Amino acid sequence: MHKALRKIRANRSGKVRLSDHRRLPPLNAIRAFEVAARRGGFQAAAAELNVSANAVGRLVKVLEDWLGVALFKRLPRGVILTGAGEEYLGRVEILLDQLAEATADLRRRETSTELIVSSGHHSSSGGSFRVLAASSSGIVISMSE
Repeated sequence: MHKALRKIRANRSGKVRLSDHRRLPPLNAIRAFEVAARRGGFQAAAAELNVSANAVGRLVKVLEDWLGVALFKRLPRGVILTGAGEEYLGRVEILLDQLAEATADLRRRETSTELIVSSGHHSSSGGSFRVLAASSSGIVISMSE
C-alpha cells in the first residue's frame, strides 16, 4: 500500500484499517433519506434538494436495497418511517451533525487569518490598521515594534 494512503487510513489511535475503502451506502441516497424523513415525505424532500420527488424515491429505494431493509412504508398518500427507518435516522442524523461540525471547524481554521505588522512607529500607522480591522472580519491584527 502506498505510504500516503496508509497515513490517510490511520485513525487517531494509530490503527490502520485493513480494507482499502469503507463499506458505505451511497451518500446521495443517505442525504435523500435524511431529508425525506426530516421533512415527512418525498415531495418536501424534493423541494429542499431541488430534484424531483421521483428522484428522491429512487435514491431512497437504492439505499433500502443496499441495506436490505425497508426504511419507509409507502402509503397511497405519502410515506412513513418504519421502525428500522426511525432507528437508522437517529444514527444518520448524529453522523451528519458530526460531519457538519467537522466541516465548519475546518473551514473556520482554514479561513481565519492573522496579520502581524512590525513597525517602529505605531502612532503614524495605527489609524489605518483600525480601518483594516473594522472592514475585514476574521482577521486578527497584532502590532509589535
